[in-house]
Amino acid sequence: MQTIHQTAAHLIQLDEENQIIINSWFDIDTSMLTDGEYKNEVMIWIDLFKKYKPSYCITDLQNFNFQISVATQEWSSNFARKELVKSNITKYALIVSQDFLSQVSVENIIENSGDYLGYDYQYFISIEEAKKWLLS
Repeated sequence: MQTIHQTAAHLIQLDEENQIIINSWFDIDTSMLTDGEYKNEVMIWIDLFKKYKPSYCITDLQNFNFQISVATQEWSSNFARKELVKSNITKYALIVSQDFLSQVSVENIIENSGDYLGYDYQYFISIEEAKKWLLS
């Protein structure tokens, strides 16, 4: 596993052998993120998709406690999810957050993107379960 991006709030790793990008949000700073900082992290994540062209993605939201504003949810649906469709991704696994409000905002982004998603997605409670599904 290779770290390809890291900040105080966000880690992005590449499992080159299995063609998986794993992005994890840290508990320490995500509650203090601004919309602009969150968007910047998402844009970096998209750029790394374009660079590495993985087939799969795991987003670990277990420690994600940033409540995404409605405007940023819309931006994420309209920008980030459409960019993912342009990538090689075929399956996307989300590890769910314990923070209910953060979880709902992420689910809104995914559900609002449903009309143009070009990949399968599932919610999980562990990275191990997610990997099994991705590689099946």
